[in-house]
Amino acid sequence: MERENRGLSLKVISQHTKISVTMLQHLEDENFDMLPNKAYVKGFIKSVSKALGLSESVALEIYDETLRRREGRTQNSKEKKKEKAPEHHVSAEVPKPKAEGDSDAESEPVFKMGLVALAALVIIGFVVVLNTPSDKEAKKEEENAAVVEATVTPEPTMTITPKTLTADTPLRNESMIAANTTEDEPKDTEEVEPTPLATATATPVPTKTATPVPTATPTPVPTKTPTPEPTKAAEKQVEKKEDKKAEEEVEFRKFTRDLYGYETEGATEALNQYVPKSYQVSVIEGKQNVFIKAISGDTWLTYKADSDPIKKFILKEGRHLIIRGDEIIAFLGNVKVTKIFLNNKLLDIESRSGVKSLVFPQEKKDSYRLPLFIYNNKKGTVMTSKEYMEENPGTVD
Repeated sequence: MERENRGLSLKVISQHTKISVTMLQHLEDENFDMLPNKAYVKGFIKSVSKALGLSESVALEIYDETLRRREGRTQNSKEKKKEKAPEHHVSAEVPKPKAEGDSDAESEPVFKMGLVALAALVIIGFVVVLNTPSDKEAKKEEENAAVVEATVTPEPTMTITPKTLTADTPLRNESMIAANTTEDEPKDTEEVEPTPLATATATPVPTKTATPVPTATPTPVPTKTPTPEPTKAAEKQVEKKEDKKAEEEVEFRKFTRDLYGYETEGATEALNQYVPKSYQVSVIEGKQNVFIKAISGDTWLTYKADSDPIKKFILKEGRHLIIRGDEIIAFLGNVKVTKIFLNNKLLDIESRSGVKSLVFPQEKKDSYRLPLFIYNNKKGTVMTSKEYMEENPGTVD
């Protein structure tokens, strides 16, 4: 079977075609009685053929030929049963001519039975005509089947394009993953409740006397002296102090043990299941060929290959990433949901929290310090620890 030869499971085909695993299993087993009508089945066949890179027309011809063979076997079975069934002959006895002396009363029951038989034949013929579909109805069913077949199309697959980091690129959820930097929280501003205006109570004017009405003297409202705002130069100086304080809080550490090993049990099966054949044969000798696939969840990923810019994004479940270079460093926020292959070899990676820093080849790990990447949440920038140490000599002993 083409799917098994390519090392693809029904679950993978189901994810690409949006067809349930149960329906795919019935389709492979030719359990057509468990599937919907022919229009839907043809749509399934087209989607699976497209996912496997097969000819849709050839697949549909095989399906039609299978149906014709099954219908031929059913027709032959019916004919054999018909040949074995005993024939029932209905014979009507011809009444003997009655003597002239017979009374009309004897022939009346025979006449009534003939009328009943004739009425039964008319009813049976009417039922047969009603149950026979007309040409217009058959044509309408074929048009509906064509419409359904045209609408059952698989969704296009998406390819992740890594985003090149710039200084204006905002970071998302970095403060939760990278524990090496902290972002100052804004202080609550003190709100000044305004002083209410004094209101004067008017004295009612007597109507009978000419006493003048006293006027209320308004109480002056105290004005708040505005606090002078800091100048831009002062703000820049404060920002520099905060950045310098954040940099001083970064604690660099050496790698103390191996970063990964190689799996032996089930490694070949995993390679054929998760890594496409086209990638397996395209490994460049002498390079670090890294293949990462998110199997059971999403993971945050930051990496750098040779002198290329740093790239970072979220690797969604079911997606994969290929990195090639002489020297590669990577940081994963949830390595437990991934399968990582180096030059077609499955890696054995240990991590209690799921956070993992990797260097390829790991013999180069002594050239780096943990954390591999330093994030500046306020400026939205990121740099490697190696670059930071080159710009700030004397930071690490």
